[in-house]
Amino acid sequence: MGRVDDAFLDVIHNESRMKPEERFNVVTSFVDLLGPTPYFNFDPTPQPTNAGYREHKTRNIPNLRFGDGQTGYYGAGGLERNGYGVYKSPESFDIIALYPEDDEDDARPYVLSLLNKLADYDASPTAFDRDTYELGSEFHYSQPAQKASDYDAALIVVPDEDEAAEADYDDPYPEFKRRLGQLGVPSQMISVDNLGNDNYGGNICSSLIGKAGGVPWRIDDVPGGVDAFVGLDVTYDHATKQHLGAAANVIMADGTILASEAVTKQAGETFDEDDVANVIKHVLEIFAEEEGRPPRHVVIHRDGKFYLDVESLINRLDKARDLIQRFDLVEIRKSGNPRIAKYDESKSRFDIADKGVAFYVHNGDHSYLTTTGGKEGSPGTPRPLQIVKRHGSTDLDTLAEQTYWLSEAHVGSLSRSTRLPITTYYADKCADFAMKGYLTKGSVIRGVPYI
Repeated sequence: MGRVDDAFLDVIHNESRMKPEERFNVVTSFVDLLGPTPYFNFDPTPQPTNAGYREHKTRNIPNLRFGDGQTGYYGAGGLERNGYGVYKSPESFDIIALYPEDDEDDARPYVLSLLNKLADYDASPTAFDRDTYELGSEFHYSQPAQKASDYDAALIVVPDEDEAAEADYDDPYPEFKRRLGQLGVPSQMISVDNLGNDNYGGNICSSLIGKAGGVPWRIDDVPGGVDAFVGLDVTYDHATKQHLGAAANVIMADGTILASEAVTKQAGETFDEDDVANVIKHVLEIFAEEEGRPPRHVVIHRDGKFYLDVESLINRLDKARDLIQRFDLVEIRKSGNPRIAKYDESKSRFDIADKGVAFYVHNGDHSYLTTTGGKEGSPGTPRPLQIVKRHGSTDLDTLAEQTYWLSEAHVGSLSRSTRLPITTYYADKCADFAMKGYLTKGSVIRGVPYI
């Protein structure tokens, strides 16, 4: 997709974010305009129906685990409101903060406020240093980036992207990201425009903890007896109109990231079968290192369609039944899905559906799932995901519940869940970072430096 005019985008976004009742009225008005069609013996009466579908609701329970065995609903609920502390702080958490010389007066107090918040989360840095850097050409940023090589994470204040684009200096963001990625130092960027904005403080801190190898929270219970999930995605470069990057990540059953890998360039949307097989081999190796045994049950999520010979892949995996006893192949499709809403019979109107509602097609192999929705302040009618089962013995109810809880595991967002499960969401982020040169392709990445 090419670039879209910003003014047009603002208008179309507002027009498209209709609430459920508005959306239903638009559709019924269109049907009314059509009128009866005798040729097809079609005279519809618009009304709510679930014909052809079976509804299932994931229980809304405090299923995120924080420190000291405490559980809650959201990252903000556990870390901010209840003060539970993180599930696991980084083993070593030496941080360096870098900010432009001209912004030091604003950056210093904001960075110190972040350190206080980390302490509130029971994740205080094991060491902290700060320094300034000069805005200039891209070559000016190598030396301060090199200073960060002795640290576990870097907090870097950078100019706003639009301001940098019009300035006579080079934007430091991509240069710091690229160099620190090569050095293996996770970085958290803070725009100068956001200095003093307390709304982002929690997200910055939880992201930094996750990037440095900590676990802000994990999922307490995931159904289905899964040992590990694998997420696969291919990233599209709009500038060159090519699919340049592909990535996979391995996620434990509790939603904690084990490792990621950016693989070779792909042909179109096809995730090469050999690459998928190699990813599975790495899953076996990494999981065995961590757990001392091979995984018994693996669920593989593909962002969109597999676009490969699924039967051939199944045959290859079947030969390794002694290593992986069970595996499921699941497609997580984002677009082209029907909307889901909640009908209030007492008011005869549609409202935003609660999170976790899914509808299963009778005698089908797919379901539609809402991962965002009621009580999150979501604009318009939330867009559901289509969960398509391509292979495996796990039932659709369980596959949908797994997907839902994995959408609650993104440690970069305290107050809202992501629409996508972190299997495919993180794979997309990883592939994008690799495409931009912020990560080394072909290497196994520990932690989540790309969030």
